[in-house]
Amino acid sequence: MKKTTSNSFLTIASFVGMMTIGMTYGSLGALLVPIAQFFHTKLISVGYPMVFFSLGFLVGTLLVSVAWQIRRARLFLTFFSSINIFALLFIYAIHPNLNVVLIFLLISGMASAVIHSGLDSFFAEIYPKNRAKMLNILHVFFGLGGFLGPFVISLILSANISWYLIFLLMALLSIPLPLLYSRKSPYQNLEFVPMEKEAPRSAAKTIFFKPLFWITMGSMFFYVATETAMTSWTSVFLTEVRQFYPAVGSFGVSLVWLTIILGRVFFSRYLKFHNLSFFLIISSLLNIFFIFMFFFLKQIEMEFLFLIISGLLLSFMYPGLLAQGGDLFPYQIGYVIGAMGASGTIGSIITPWILGPLSEKFSMARIVFLLPVLSLITALFLITIHRFRYSTYNSAINPQIGQ
Repeated sequence: MKKTTSNSFLTIASFVGMMTIGMTYGSLGALLVPIAQFFHTKLISVGYPMVFFSLGFLVGTLLVSVAWQIRRARLFLTFFSSINIFALLFIYAIHPNLNVVLIFLLISGMASAVIHSGLDSFFAEIYPKNRAKMLNILHVFFGLGGFLGPFVISLILSANISWYLIFLLMALLSIPLPLLYSRKSPYQNLEFVPMEKEAPRSAAKTIFFKPLFWITMGSMFFYVATETAMTSWTSVFLTEVRQFYPAVGSFGVSLVWLTIILGRVFFSRYLKFHNLSFFLIISSLLNIFFIFMFFFLKQIEMEFLFLIISGLLLSFMYPGLLAQGGDLFPYQIGYVIGAMGASGTIGSIITPWILGPLSEKFSMARIVFLLPVLSLITALFLITIHRFRYSTYNSAINPQIGQ
């Protein structure tokens, strides 16, 4: 692990990059129904755009976990932000072919993951004392993009404008990113000073034999599975089950992201190392109730109220889990955060892949109640981590128990 000086330029560039990735990710959930209607696909395959994007995202997170180094930030971020622009432009240009759209969504997902997980690793290492706070602030901008994407889509659909124009818009907004990351001067202000106590080289190998590592991966897997379902299938549920217009379904997704933004701004001030586990556990437990009530109630006002509360509870979970992973394994931050991103991405792949066929067979009105179960499993993993960390004297006094 290395110590760096602060760098405002790279911090701002990171915020911009995370916002554009959030816009791409958030837009997919709102676009599932318009894309399905455009290509006349069945309910069983309505989640394929999210699945292919997530498959690419998985490849990108695995790449970051094995190859990321902070001093290579310039190479990674510049190259893959350029790749993402071209992928988005190809989706816009060749949108009549669903197979081509899915292929370039996979490529966009890979590029987005490198930027996303790369920035997570970057922040986790340069802000070791304020890891939870700074990751929350970074993900405020991911949430901002997640809000803006569905919000713009809602306006586009209301005006009867074609869905594929959103990909052109996202490509145009992403053009400044390679220019921001390619500049050499900001990186020259970063100093790399080895720590006095370096972790042994064998630590990266032995991490696979630590139960806490796999429990940490499991918590991220089930959390992201829950978040993906809420930010993508909310639109499908409101459209297919509640029979609202697609614009209303898109607004529902946008509302989730808006509350995630507000929650991250609020909780970034209060999340500390000593109460992080407690916040994560309580959020998962409360979400069991609020997610259930969102799908159970049929009054639109109450549904959206519970959706707002659920978004607030989800808000700090992803950056909080990353911060907790960094606290548990500080000497392998780049690897662990990349692995957590991969674990979460697998969860985001499996969720739509399972929900689609099950909804086709048993009806979506019933299958959505699997989501509170996912939140319950997340809570059980987090409770296990909490007990693992604080059940012995050593874990109570030494936050680096992952070593």
